[in-house]
Amino acid sequence: MGRLEEVEKQLYGKEKETEENLQRRATWRMFSSRARSRTPSIWIPEHAPSGPQGSPMLGHPWWYFFGAVFLVLIALSGIFIFFYLRAQGQEARIEIQSSDTLEAGGIITIPIVYKNVSHTTLHDGEIVVTLPQGALLREQGRDQEPPARLSRHVEDLKPGDQGVIEISARLFGQEREDEKIQALYYYRPENLRAQFSARTDKTVRIIKVPLALSWEIPETLSRGQDVSITVHYVLDSPLAFEHMAMRMEYPSGFALTSAEPKALVGDTIWDIGRIEPGQEGIITLHGTMIGEEGEVKAFRSSLGTFNELTKEWRTYSESSKEVTIAVTPLSVQGFLGKIREGVVKPGETLNFVIRYRNNTNVILKNITVKALFDGSVLDRLTLRPSDEGVVDSHTGAAVWGPGDVPQLRQLQPNESGELQAVIQVKDPPPVMTEQDKNLKVVMHSSISTASTPDELKGTNLSSEDSIEFKVASKVIFSGKALHGASPIPNTGAFPPQVGKKTTYTIVWEVKNFTNDIVNAEVAATLPANVTWENVTKTDGTSITYNAASSEVRWHIGTVPAGTGVRTPTLTGAFQVSITPAITDRNNLMKLVNPPRLTGTDSFANIPVDQEINAMMTDIPSDPTAKSGDGTVR
Repeated sequence: MGRLEEVEKQLYGKEKETEENLQRRATWRMFSSRARSRTPSIWIPEHAPSGPQGSPMLGHPWWYFFGAVFLVLIALSGIFIFFYLRAQGQEARIEIQSSDTLEAGGIITIPIVYKNVSHTTLHDGEIVVTLPQGALLREQGRDQEPPARLSRHVEDLKPGDQGVIEISARLFGQEREDEKIQALYYYRPENLRAQFSARTDKTVRIIKVPLALSWEIPETLSRGQDVSITVHYVLDSPLAFEHMAMRMEYPSGFALTSAEPKALVGDTIWDIGRIEPGQEGIITLHGTMIGEEGEVKAFRSSLGTFNELTKEWRTYSESSKEVTIAVTPLSVQGFLGKIREGVVKPGETLNFVIRYRNNTNVILKNITVKALFDGSVLDRLTLRPSDEGVVDSHTGAAVWGPGDVPQLRQLQPNESGELQAVIQVKDPPPVMTEQDKNLKVVMHSSISTASTPDELKGTNLSSEDSIEFKVASKVIFSGKALHGASPIPNTGAFPPQVGKKTTYTIVWEVKNFTNDIVNAEVAATLPANVTWENVTKTDGTSITYNAASSEVRWHIGTVPAGTGVRTPTLTGAFQVSITPAITDRNNLMKLVNPPRLTGTDSFANIPVDQEINAMMTDIPSDPTAKSGDGTVR
């Protein structure tokens, strides 16, 4: 027996090994961490002769011999292990003999055949099966969630024998989706302590999904039209589907106003739960659609499963439906400048544009265009229509007619035109009650004709359009320095004097009109010659000071709409002091560098960012101070 065979015996602990079996073991492909390896050791005799320093006599010929043998054995062991791990195992084979295709949700029987193709008995057999995501284990006519590692112990296999186990499952997925089943056979050859395995997998394709979706929705929609959409679903399967959900995807321009039943997540995912065989269900949506004439909009719906914890969605069946924004014979469309939605601000002058067009192939005559403006924040006295338009005294609408606009007397086929109207947003906006909040500006435009050509008899030639804009809140941030008339008592020389300490109170105030301001904060820094006195006064908020950065911060949080208008102004105050140097004589001194208010308009969803001037020792807001009292003496 050669050295390699001796190493094999030591690696696998086999007591009696034939030369034939040793050669066959070289084809085994894998051993587990439980296999023990034994590496030959070379021991130095305890009383080995030593050199002058008492070290072993490394120069002895026997030492070279044993060292060479040791190195050869190590090299041979490494070569053996390398080829052993790379070899394909021959003791066992495993095969999954299920069908190649399946209807989603159907029951599939999965026979798993395992064979002993070696000359030794295989012990400690175990079959481990991994089912695809979402699969259900079918046992005794009932469905259950499978464990992540479905394991079954099997009997020992003698040489040439085979065994089979069967499991039943239901697989789910989309049409033409492949689902993979994996199986492992773990075993231990007789007289070995190592564990080996054989592996296989099987791909099953979903060829049909018994979930059907259908729609009830108009094929064409007018811009701004209120629309009702019904999505039907039905299960055509002899078995129920559990934990089902529906997901909706809306096209741009569609605004959902209500849904029956209510959605589970936002306006997109509904919890359906268990769908029985043959069961039908509906989800009804109500909303409005805007878009360009002739534009195609696509709705998409899908049935599947949704994990609320991981937010993972898996689709089983899906359907889509396209609708077209109708091209009206006589169209009208409004813009603010070049946009159709956005934010306007108090005091802003709004320049609205109304575009109209004859989409027919005949001449249209005697056309009237109207623009009605809605919003309490608009100053209707500033409405000015262009192109000889007039303001209707009864409705307040801007009106353009054939008597004033020559183009409206006769509009050629495919001819278009443009009108304008200017109106101003009130500043400040009116805030009288709690309802004066989250204001909008809306323009409704319409077009019609008093003369219908014979070619278009019976056709509705009128058209309408609406656009709306959110109104940003008006925020007023102010600050002042005080000495005598102060919410915090002050001390020291006044007017300030060289070498003497004087305290001042800095007061910041915030007013807010129509929208809540969130994450509001005021920040400023103190000059190097100004001292923080650590005295503050606020209305339930807090003011802090960072000595390292010389920064003062007023932590406000939310400023409700109507603050300082219907309710008291929000106020924060703190105290600082100065001790003027000789170089400050006859000058004003800076008490606080320019403060900045930041936050977010929660309705308009725009940032609030205002900076005011620095506060000086001249304190015009203090009625106890006279002109010149801010100059250092």
